[in-house]
Amino acid sequence: MSEPPQPPVDQPKWYYVRFQNRLGPVSTSEMLLLIDTRRIDASTLVWRQGMAGWAPAASLPEFSFAFRSTIQDVLNAKNEFALGLNTGGFILFIVLLINCLPLCWIPWVIPSLKTRQ
Repeated sequence: MSEPPQPPVDQPKWYYVRFQNRLGPVSTSEMLLLIDTRRIDASTLVWRQGMAGWAPAASLPEFSFAFRSTIQDVLNAKNEFALGLNTGGFILFIVLLINCLPLCWIPWVIPSLKTRQ
């Protein structure tokens, strides 16, 4: 007979805080999945037995690598948004200027119309 399959190596059981609720325990691989699906972000507080206290997930060597690409993605998105906002802001200014320009003339036009009557 063959030997029964060995249970997986016991991974640390992690707890984390989300929406002011303590959740867990979950394994390290489950934590990585939660990070990948963005249910846990870099500032999410996490804890496992043996730690002195709760710590941000990105500050732990077990998870810090998983946030490097996420942080870079956020910075890239922020820069792309800022570039679009600058371009979009200028276009919006021109559109508003063209549409509101006739309103700017009203205070001068109405008094002159009244004096003509």
